[in-house]
Amino acid sequence: MAHQHPLHSLNESLTSQITDFITQSATTAEKGDNTLVYSSSAAHLFASNPSSIDSSSDSDDSDCGNPSPKTTTAAVALKSSNESRIPTLILPYTNSNNTQWCIEVPSSTISAALKVPPTTSSIASTLLSLSTSLKSSSPVIVITLRSGRFGGAVFVGGKPVHHKSSSRYTTRRGQGGAQSSNDKGKGKAKSMGAQLRRAGEIALENDVKEACELWFEYIKKSALVLLSVPSVMRKKFFESFPLDKGDERIRAVPMVIKRPSFEAVKEVYNAMMSVTVRPMEDGEGMENTGEEVLEEKKQLPPTPTPPPSSPS
Repeated sequence: MAHQHPLHSLNESLTSQITDFITQSATTAEKGDNTLVYSSSAAHLFASNPSSIDSSSDSDDSDCGNPSPKTTTAAVALKSSNESRIPTLILPYTNSNNTQWCIEVPSSTISAALKVPPTTSSIASTLLSLSTSLKSSSPVIVITLRSGRFGGAVFVGGKPVHHKSSSRYTTRRGQGGAQSSNDKGKGKAKSMGAQLRRAGEIALENDVKEACELWFEYIKKSALVLLSVPSVMRKKFFESFPLDKGDERIRAVPMVIKRPSFEAVKEVYNAMMSVTVRPMEDGEGMENTGEEVLEEKKQLPPTPTPPPSSPS
């Protein structure tokens, strides 16, 4: 059975397990045992290590897979969670009953962009650092924005201390698309509806700007900022946002938010600011080695070359 643990209140046994990943990773790095494995069939990206460490404990939390681990295997995988539908990283370990369990973490919570295979120690270190920051009341900001809708909140200690949502008339009903997009493509329409939609877009921008001004101190001190903002709206958004778009605390929300609202904001927070402790699934892990993936790529048919364009 899977158990979800909010990052702002990780228990002592789970914190100890995460610390063990860091300790083991440092030990195995000295031995040069760390290998990278990629599984194409399950879209997994691994940094695995065959060695293990022993730790003793008087308690037995094996029912939920929490520490008292007999052995801990340092490994990490990138996969798509069936429950949250967002990419996750898994840290497998063996509990005191010799059962394979893992700690599953949203990958976007760990890093804004995973361009290289993450290491076990880097994931564990980020988790501990983030958990410590949240326990000391560092805020987490969630902002969701779409044409005509805005939802945002400030979370401290896992609870929303401020929130705001609004809905404005900005979209051409029956045709789709924001009025500003239509203006750019076809020129400014002079109808009353078009004027109302332009006014709605300005009102929505002001809603977001006012919320960011009210939450200015929270945003500046935040541990993370979780953003769901369409690319066409980002430039305008960051013109009034207190942080630069390259700030390392900003994370893109890897979820589809069709209707931004306070409920959607809470869903984003719960999905991205929690870890799941669960049993490993049968066959989950290193299905293919790196060599096997290279062999698979060799067997793929070549990409067809487009025919040369005929001379005019």
